[in-house]
Amino acid sequence: MLGLVDQLAHQIRALETSGRVGSDQRVSISSGCQELDACLPERGYRPGTIVEWLEPTVGCGGYYLALAAARQAMTDGKYLIVVDPAKTFYPPAARSMGIPIERMIVLHPEHTSDAMWSIDQALRCSAVGAVVASLEQISELQARRFQLAAEQGQALGCWLRPGKVQRAPSWAEVQWWVEPLHGELGSGANKNIRRIGLRSLRMRGGVVGRRWALAIDTQNGHLAMETPHAITSSLCLAAQLAKPKSERETRRRTG
Repeated sequence: MLGLVDQLAHQIRALETSGRVGSDQRVSISSGCQELDACLPERGYRPGTIVEWLEPTVGCGGYYLALAAARQAMTDGKYLIVVDPAKTFYPPAARSMGIPIERMIVLHPEHTSDAMWSIDQALRCSAVGAVVASLEQISELQARRFQLAAEQGQALGCWLRPGKVQRAPSWAEVQWWVEPLHGELGSGANKNIRRIGLRSLRMRGGVVGRRWALAIDTQNGHLAMETPHAITSSLCLAAQLAKPKSERETRRRTG
């Protein structure tokens, strides 16, 4: 039975990726975490595709993951373009993650139309390795334009998006749900460690709905995956904390 399931999964993956141009010659871009790469169908992100990180609230850790992937896309002297209309991007944080500042361009477009044009043009440029941008509501047509632009220039599009767009149409190759885990900050020597939960919402050729727990060193952006036991423990703790106090006391009395 397992062999049949594997065959079906392989056939589905082949159908989903059959339309790619030059897919046999392209090397995957690491997510910045080797353990996470091993869970992706292409062992990383494909150049010329879009990856989205959806967050229920701003600052859940998606920016770290986007920059970690963008850093890996800056090979062969390629540039990183950050489109930041809100002017909230902090370049020193990117530098601490090992991103070469001299090959990073930060744009502050004043109007939405300017931001959309900047993203489109940056994705089409062969000298650009990755484009990072925070995007809220965009039309399906515009999302498709970005996907085609990325395919033309072979850049990686890294979008930070609010959780409310989860059910909206997406042209992303991979779409993640990012949320903080309980006990995200360590103590003592680990005070800079931040823990986040990651769930696959969309993964062409892969499995949707899988969960992982990642630890991020906020000083240098280093990513590491936690063990499945740690993920289960965190989820159980969250469930316990979410229950009313009276219910927990009743269980202790009857248990």
